[in-house]
Amino acid sequence: LHYYHQDLKTITATGSNFPAIPITTVSGGTTRTGAETYTGNATVGVFGQEEMAWRNRVFLTVALRGDDNSAFGKQFKAAYYPKFSGSWVIGEEPWFHVPFVNSLRLRAAYGASGTQPGAFDAAQLYAPSVGYADQPGLVPSAFGNPALRPELSKEIEMGFESTVLGGTTDISYTHYHRNITDAIVNSPLPPSTGFPGSQIVNIGRVTGWGNELAINTRLITGDKFSWAVGTSYSKNGNRIEDMGGIPFITIAGGQAQNRVGFGIGDIFMRKVLSATIDSGGFVTSAMCDGGTGKQGLEMGGKAVPCADAPRVRWGPSQPTWQLGVNTTVTLFKRLTLYASADGNGGNYQSDTEIRALHNLGLTRAVIERDDPILQEYRAIENDATGTFLASFVRLRELSATYSLPDRFIGRFGAHGGSFSLAMRNVAMLWTGAQGWNTSRDGLVYVPVANQHVWDAETRAAGQLSQGYQTILPPAASLTATLRLSF
Repeated sequence: LHYYHQDLKTITATGSNFPAIPITTVSGGTTRTGAETYTGNATVGVFGQEEMAWRNRVFLTVALRGDDNSAFGKQFKAAYYPKFSGSWVIGEEPWFHVPFVNSLRLRAAYGASGTQPGAFDAAQLYAPSVGYADQPGLVPSAFGNPALRPELSKEIEMGFESTVLGGTTDISYTHYHRNITDAIVNSPLPPSTGFPGSQIVNIGRVTGWGNELAINTRLITGDKFSWAVGTSYSKNGNRIEDMGGIPFITIAGGQAQNRVGFGIGDIFMRKVLSATIDSGGFVTSAMCDGGTGKQGLEMGGKAVPCADAPRVRWGPSQPTWQLGVNTTVTLFKRLTLYASADGNGGNYQSDTEIRALHNLGLTRAVIERDDPILQEYRAIENDATGTFLASFVRLRELSATYSLPDRFIGRFGAHGGSFSLAMRNVAMLWTGAQGWNTSRDGLVYVPVANQHVWDAETRAAGQLSQGYQTILPPAASLTATLRLSF
């Protein structure tokens, strides 16, 4: 049984138009304003779990969690999330004999979880306003939804873990499939309701899937020289199955959209194929991708006048693959050398600083008005000027660690010690935009109007890449460390 309660209160006061320099208090301002906010949230729930084992080879776990949250609508009482998981160490069965396989464990799991709505999403809200004859009054603010419930995510995963080739190589694999129902969506409200904006409703359904593979192998094991290599790779995807009849929802700036049949936050923009300008730099004609494939919104369609062209899908805004590689070399059991590289990609990002530079007239192409493609993009799809394929692989770490001899550390009364040098964020190795020719500092070329961005790395997988500004590459660092154990 658990109970969680959170209260957040803020009070702000502002003073401006001070009569003299020494006066710095809020009350000393001739214009004073104040504001107060309050947000409260509470959760009460129960959790139970049972674990079982048979012959120390088959393991089963059954659990159930129930939650009631203050953000749920009044017509919805509680959410229940079951969990089932099991594993079978099949490699220990007496009849199991597979060449080159030393151990094998099969596993599978099913579970459910939920994402609660915002604290006041279910409530019908009104905002204070100055009314007739300067009298205080209320105006509609949020329509509310008494039937609002949490998003429900159900996931099943299956995989295995094994050791092969005489115990020198470990292999693990996982496949998962996720269904999200009752997804929380902003549904536009008709003006006749008297409330502005949209209503928070549970009408969405999304599926997601992925595969994850990891291999770690000890290529050479010896007293004077040892070498190990590790790799991991994952591929992920998702698709919006239903939005309750809403054709699409635009996210933030507009280039990322939620559309039925496509991924969450996919980027949709018009794609300029050709354009011509006159002597003054004004566009006289322009042709864009007319769309093809799914719903006629995929790239590769016939050229049509840009005025009639749809916004076609450029790609996902979140990485669809992740990669990691590392290697360790040990010399004479005393010196350890380590290197790792990682990356992700398959997605597009939009550097809106490029758009801002164009809008401020600070780029050569805007000043000279001699780039027809740029001129058309600025008229119909300004964000496209800074949109680029964000796939990358970065040399993440290099390190060397030396175990200090006993005769040296004994002078300090220590019984163990090491000295290490480590570099982080060493260099960019490859990008989807420029391949292996990418600058090692991470400078990436964006084709439209010959612009560059500093960093292709997506910092947070859960954050939609709807546009960013003033992003520098992760800081490279060199660290020297001396460790002594007493």
